[in-house]
Amino acid sequence: MPEENDLNNQAMSVSEFVRITDKCLKELGVAKVAGEISELKAYRHLYFTLKDEESSVDCLMWNGVMSKLPFTPEVGMQVVVSGQSSLYQKNGSFKLIVSRMEQAGRGLIMERLARLKEKLQREGVFDLCNRELPPFPRRVGVITSKDGEAIHDIITTAQTRFPGLEIRIYPAKVQGSEAPASLVEALDLAYEENVCDVLIIGRGGGSFDDLLCFSDEAVARKVASSPIPIISAVGHEPDVALTDFAADVRAATPTRAAELVTPVTRDDLMDVIAGCMQRLDNAEDRILDSTSIRFDSLRARLESGGPSGMTQRLEERLGALISRLELSQSGILSAQSHKLALLRARLGELDPQRRLLETSARLKELTARAQEVCDRSLLDAKERIYAASHALMTGRASEILPETRSKVMSAIGRLDALSPLKVLTRGYSVTLDAHGKAVSRAGVSPGDELTTMVADGTIISKVERTLDKTADPFVNKNS
Repeated sequence: MPEENDLNNQAMSVSEFVRITDKCLKELGVAKVAGEISELKAYRHLYFTLKDEESSVDCLMWNGVMSKLPFTPEVGMQVVVSGQSSLYQKNGSFKLIVSRMEQAGRGLIMERLARLKEKLQREGVFDLCNRELPPFPRRVGVITSKDGEAIHDIITTAQTRFPGLEIRIYPAKVQGSEAPASLVEALDLAYEENVCDVLIIGRGGGSFDDLLCFSDEAVARKVASSPIPIISAVGHEPDVALTDFAADVRAATPTRAAELVTPVTRDDLMDVIAGCMQRLDNAEDRILDSTSIRFDSLRARLESGGPSGMTQRLEERLGALISRLELSQSGILSAQSHKLALLRARLGELDPQRRLLETSARLKELTARAQEVCDRSLLDAKERIYAASHALMTGRASEILPETRSKVMSAIGRLDALSPLKVLTRGYSVTLDAHGKAVSRAGVSPGDELTTMVADGTIISKVERTLDKTADPFVNKNS
């Protein structure tokens, strides 16, 4: 019991232990350490790892010191740093607080990788794979860790872009000393099965050391000898591995590799199919329209060249000829009718009976006018005789009588010229029926008695027969 109490009295707290240890380390003074930068992160301050072939140490450089550096630290750079050892108070982690950094040449690892790259390039290893990726792969093989984020990103991206695409996983270690052999073994299995249309080898982001297995010579050669188109997808965009040069295609990330193996998405295919269907429908419509037009043309030609078509054409031609004939006949009949009407009109003007009727009417008119003139002359004569008688009675007869006699003689001359009897002396006659009316051929019959007035008297006659106006009245009836 007394010993336990002594131990409790001698024990210190964790924070006290860390503080004492940190103090002891600082008392060691400034240490000068040479190594290669393998990891580097710059936030406000610079955090990096310094390593050699056996060990590594975490380092911290404050922002004020980092801003005064004449160069920019990079992964793989060989440097010499000066600083003090320190323990972080919260978790006791050891760090070297760097107060000075100098370049010591290229890193051994980077130099070794550069020499290996040059060697493989001289041998033509990087020229073995220059194939194009298949546009429609049915099965994609992935050489990576089955538990990493890379396989999850690849499956999610590929099946989102093209559902139904088969993903075959060939598990392998992707970091550590055993990773190169594991990767080679997985590649051999994929080559042996030869069931995939394209392969993807890679992993997600990591430190420089984590990605070194993809720059292994055996892995690079195995990738270059792939019988199947292969994509190298190691880390993120800045990361470069030798498999990137040995593969057919380099992808910046595993997600990008999944996009490369699905260049045509389901939506693209659906659009293409829809376009093809539309073009097929359009072509079908054009073919149907063209065929329908051709069929109608052939049917029309067949109908026009067959008996029914010939009959129809003959009927149409016959109808046209009949129409032309009817029009011609109508025109001829119309012209002849017009000509006949003109001839009848001219013949009517030359009709003796008509001329006789016109002359009779004219004679009646002249007789009436002569009678009127005679009446007026007689009235004037009576007035003059009355005036002469009055003059005789009054003793002026010697003055008036010669003038009166001259006027009476003049009136008698004019009355004689207008007398109807004067017309008869020129060879005309007037024939009247029993009622004293002028006669016409249609108004008399054989046996009727007619009275004909001539210049020197009157002739009483009977009708024996009547003749048409076209007949010659002077031809002997017995001839």
